[in-house]
Amino acid sequence: MIETLERYNIYHQQCELLWLNTVNEFLQFFNFIHTLLLEISSVLLNNHHKINMDKLQESYKKLQKETEDIKNIETVRNIRKKLKPLHGYDGNRHMLHAIQDEMNNAISEIRNFNIREELFIPFKEHQKNCLNLYTDEYETINTTFKHFNDEYLVKLLKSPLICQFEAKMSNLNEFVNNESDQETMDLSKTGTNVAFAPHLENFKIPSEFQTTVEKIKLLQIENDEEKVSSYIEVYINAYNQYLCNVEEIASTWLCDIEKEEKMFGNDIEKICQLYSTK
Repeated sequence: MIETLERYNIYHQQCELLWLNTVNEFLQFFNFIHTLLLEISSVLLNNHHKINMDKLQESYKKLQKETEDIKNIETVRNIRKKLKPLHGYDGNRHMLHAIQDEMNNAISEIRNFNIREELFIPFKEHQKNCLNLYTDEYETINTTFKHFNDEYLVKLLKSPLICQFEAKMSNLNEFVNNESDQETMDLSKTGTNVAFAPHLENFKIPSEFQTTVEKIKLLQIENDEEKVSSYIEVYINAYNQYLCNVEEIASTWLCDIEKEEKMFGNDIEKICQLYSTK
């Protein structure tokens, strides 16, 4: 009877230890997956933000270049530079008129181009669509990881598995301690061919089990909504700033042309006065 009981105790020890090992491996794997998903989430959010910020900046730079190309201030300046003192002479007025016509045509072409409708409004509409897409994609990313939290992490932290794991360790330790105080027989001398586990008095639950439980308890139910909101806020601020820049360009982009036009008129007046005073 004593031998049977000893066999049962060792068998019970092995079963409990096997269960603890299995649960420990599962919790370690879950902790690894949780950490991995957090890293993926962080990298994904960062890269998504950077890519879209770069797209927004490149789109604005493209708009600036198109605006400058349309304004073509160098063409106007080059026409103004064609003016020579000899054009003020009455006999050369046809040459002066030709330059004036060229200047008027160049300025009229610039002024007749509706830059707001042709460039600025399409830019704003495109960026508004990009903003909506940007926020939708972030919501998708956030929803995906929130699903993991709700369906797995929250349920695990609220499940009885962790409590059972701790209870099993406590009960097994108590059982082993009680057994170690009693005289046990050495089953290795029974002549059986069965490979038995170590004697109970030498048994000790691995410390990594308790470490695993502590790590699992420290897992946080991550909420990326604040991080997502901060990314979206940064993007919207940049978006609004670029829109303000566009409005400033729209209101001032003819200033250089008007300045050149005024300088052109002053130059004509000066060269004409050269001959009127003689």
